[in-house]
Amino acid sequence: MNEIRKNFCPLCGKEVELEEMICGMCAECYIKKEKIIEPPRDSKITICPRCGSLYEGGWKKSKSIESAAISFISSKILISNEIDDVELNLSPERLNSKRVLVHGCLKGKVKGEVIEKKMDILVHVAYNICDRCSRISGRYYESIVQIRAYERNPTKLEIEEIKKIASEIVNNGYERGDEKSFFTDIKEFEKGLDLYLGSKKIAKQICKSVRSRYGGDLVDSAKLVGEKDGKKNYRVTHSLRLPKFLRGDIISYEGNIVQIRTIGTKIMGRNLSNGKTIMLESHKDKLRGIKKVGSIKEAAETDLITVAGKEIQVLDPETDEVVTISKPYFIDDSSEKDKVKVIKMDSGLIAVLPHKNDI
Repeated sequence: MNEIRKNFCPLCGKEVELEEMICGMCAECYIKKEKIIEPPRDSKITICPRCGSLYEGGWKKSKSIESAAISFISSKILISNEIDDVELNLSPERLNSKRVLVHGCLKGKVKGEVIEKKMDILVHVAYNICDRCSRISGRYYESIVQIRAYERNPTKLEIEEIKKIASEIVNNGYERGDEKSFFTDIKEFEKGLDLYLGSKKIAKQICKSVRSRYGGDLVDSAKLVGEKDGKKNYRVTHSLRLPKFLRGDIISYEGNIVQIRTIGTKIMGRNLSNGKTIMLESHKDKLRGIKKVGSIKEAAETDLITVAGKEIQVLDPETDEVVTISKPYFIDDSSEKDKVKVIKMDSGLIAVLPHKNDI
């Protein structure tokens, strides 16, 4: 049977098992005498007055001055390794624009002894413009993304969706710590959109995402704008031209009438006669010679009179005359439809499907 070894605490004289002693004293005296928690001596933080970023060896995004003060104290406060089940609660109190009082409460156990320590830490706030905001105010940019379209102007919806895509990429880049992930300027024109960006990397990501969504052709050009430490600095312009067709356009392709259903790196359409999928390259050279004959936006709803064989009879929405046209693939002899969308072409009426139909 092992004998339990004990000793006396030199401060209070209490007999204590050796295993329960800390730094040669009992747990109670250790808690009273030693600094089990030590706040930073110089409690001063530097904040960017424009974006609220906190400087800690580098600029870091922060939601507010209060959260910056909490982040600073959390990273600098020292807690004894002898404490188990540590629970540290910090709550800020904004005194004014230059001072934040952080109320702290430490809970834990030392050799089974429950402890609770409270403290107030005054944090002084200094202000300095961060590198990112300094670049923005100085109109700094590394890349321009130019959005245009072939033989048309981009639609308002395209412009808004592209701006949304770009904003998400810029915000994500900043969240990941890229200080150059920002817009210097956004210019909208009738013919398109120009995005001025602080980061070449972010500009490339935007081009990749927009092309994935809309397709089109991308041409890059670089311009020498200076030299630093023997390294040449270039400003890159990405010219992205969207395809000349839109989702819902009706085109004439190799003798067939095709309705465009999907736009992206590939253009997917459906042959309105037999329903076959037609895949087209979005590159301008691949689309050369393909003629647009209409758009779903021009379609009018009219009465479907009869369905027979390879033909249907509909009411001409302009003249109210009964007209016989080719039966589209999405209508069969047993169809219970009494309405159909049609557009008028030089060769006559043709039946089409609206966007909401999944064909």
